[in-house]
Amino acid sequence: MKQCTTCQARSFKRSTAELRRTVDGVVFEGTLPATVCKGCSEAFFDAAVLERFELGVASELARMGRCTPSAFKFMRKALGLSGVALAELLGVEPETVSRWE
Repeated sequence: MKQCTTCQARSFKRSTAELRRTVDGVVFEGTLPATVCKGCSEAFFDAAVLERFELGVASELARMGRCTPSAFKFMRKALGLSGVALAELLGVEPETVSRWE
């Protein structure tokens, strides 16, 4: 990263930052490795770090038995599946997945 998208500063440090996701009314929080702007303290997360966090959230939603449309859609997206791909895996029509979501 060359420049902060928030304040345009060019100085960063490796640190950790809090990340929060709310899915289906459930709040998930974590302290993750991040690159933090020295100018405004904005945190930037690597894509792989975000992906692991979101997979953890999806896993916890499944463990909790959350089967609402918003939870189902979050889990599908966290797995990187399109609606069509999930429909194929489940042996249903894509419109069915769309209705579930």
